[in-house]
Amino acid sequence: RSLGKGASSWLAHALRRDAKRAVAQLNFPHCCAISWARTVLFLPIVNAFNASSPSQHVASGAEAASNIAPRVPLKVLVADDDDAGRRALVAAVHLLGHACRGARDGVEAWEMHQDEHADVILSDWQMPRMDGIELCRRTRVARDEGAYTYFVFLTSFADKEHFVRGMDAGADDYHTKPVDLDELSARLVSAGRVVALYREL
Repeated sequence: RSLGKGASSWLAHALRRDAKRAVAQLNFPHCCAISWARTVLFLPIVNAFNASSPSQHVASGAEAASNIAPRVPLKVLVADDDDAGRRALVAAVHLLGHACRGARDGVEAWEMHQDEHADVILSDWQMPRMDGIELCRRTRVARDEGAYTYFVFLTSFADKEHFVRGMDAGADDYHTKPVDLDELSARLVSAGRVVALYREL
């Protein structure tokens, strides 16, 4: 049966609580836990209760994913030496509808980028063997004719000095961790616009 207003409110609270617990067990960092839980866990269950009432229909997980589907499909490369953070970010990018690979450090990211061009690189700052600054510089120097890589720093450094250094190295965007899924989506939309312009040149 369709839920009344009070029951819907109670169910929403209970599902959010249980979704957070489930996400915690999956070791998802806070950056995308709530949005992930809302899309994958919360909405489909509420649909089952409200299926008999079209006026109270809530979008399913698949429908929610279609609502945030990318305007420009992108090939994204995540460079981060933190295994849990890298896996969660790759999963978030996939959820937003883009292809995504993960690299454990700057050297691995650079080799993967040379093997297959990435439209977007989401890079941590501090990594073993090669840091994000050097990865950004190499990406800019070795840019193929007509193929542009949108470079985003995702780092814990929130000070102005690191921001300026990152942009001077050739970054297109700079964001401090943790990264919210909605903010990540917006940044990839911006990246898609730039990549699309270069594809048309």
